[in-house]
Amino acid sequence: MKLYKIILSVISAIFVNSSVCAQFIKSNDPYYKRPFVHHDPLTLGISKFEVVYETVTKDKRFKNDEIDFRILQIDDTVSVYRSYGLFKTDSVVACTPGMTKGDYHEEYVANNVTKNFIKKIYSIDNIIVKDYVGFEEYLYEEPFSDFSWELTDSVKRIAGYNCHQAKTRFRGRDWTVWYTEEIPIQDGPWKFQGLPGLILRAYDSTGDQYITAIIIRKGELAPIIWERYLYSKTTRERFLKDKREFMDEPWKFFRGYPGPDGKIQEVPKRIRFYNPMELE
Repeated sequence: MKLYKIILSVISAIFVNSSVCAQFIKSNDPYYKRPFVHHDPLTLGISKFEVVYETVTKDKRFKNDEIDFRILQIDDTVSVYRSYGLFKTDSVVACTPGMTKGDYHEEYVANNVTKNFIKKIYSIDNIIVKDYVGFEEYLYEEPFSDFSWELTDSVKRIAGYNCHQAKTRFRGRDWTVWYTEEIPIQDGPWKFQGLPGLILRAYDSTGDQYITAIIIRKGELAPIIWERYLYSKTTRERFLKDKREFMDEPWKFFRGYPGPDGKIQEVPKRIRFYNPMELE
């Protein structure tokens, strides 16, 4: 029954309206009335800068764009780039004693949480990526990339900061970014780094990927959280291959799973919205 609950949650998130699913589960399953116990997360530090980015992704197979919000938390030794929805959900959990599993599920759905993380470790120029394929969670590591940035003379103001333009080609996409020397931190959204200031905006030449800062905060802020969930180790190349296969044919990953009545459940043959940042 426990396995069925896990599979139901994943299939529901993929194929069903999540808010309807959440109401059904919470009202019909005693499991979701149990107390919610947060996994003991690792606190990496206290963020000194936080940037909330709006991300817009296009997939030409779909009519509508996918809009998300992510947060970059930075201290002296590390940064973490993750779902802003998860950041808000964790904040609610921290100040809401007595939360049930159903309460947490509702917050999770309402905040459009995605469970992927990018951690940059400044002292060893290393990146750790945590992401998922279906309900399998994976981790891979890689060194900081050499973006071979081309600096230009173009300038503009973004989120109240004077910014300079830089360009590069990285793993199949031609990128333009805007960074500010007023925040002299060589970091940015996603895997971007290596410029003489914080990157506040990035977009590719196709218009498929667009990231821009909408909120910038300074000071002793929130804890930088790193989830302790068990992740299977993999490589970047293998992860991208597996993710593409899942997003193109997700129904193949759920064949043969029985429902609560013991009958094999039919999964609709629908591709998922997917246009990754890395094409190579």
